[in-house]
Amino acid sequence: MALTIKTGLTYLPIWRDANQFLLAIEKVVKLFPKYHKYTLGSELRKNALKVCNLIHQAWQERTKQCHYLQQLKYCIYPNYLEI
Repeated sequence: MALTIKTGLTYLPIWRDANQFLLAIEKVVKLFPKYHKYTLGSELRKNALKVCNLIHQAWQERTKQCHYLQQLKYCIYPNYLEI
């Protein structure tokens, strides 16, 4: 039985969850009224995309991983409060 080693960013559970979160935000924002779509919706999109970017940077630059994870913590918490 051969073992396959999954490598890469796409196999990280946190990356998959962040992408699912981003897609969920996109679907929900489409349902917003026009005013909220461009105010609250744009901020939610920006923060969800920032989460994905920080995960990618932490994975790519492993020497600075703690720095990016700290930023990620501060980015996720306000989203949690908004939702």
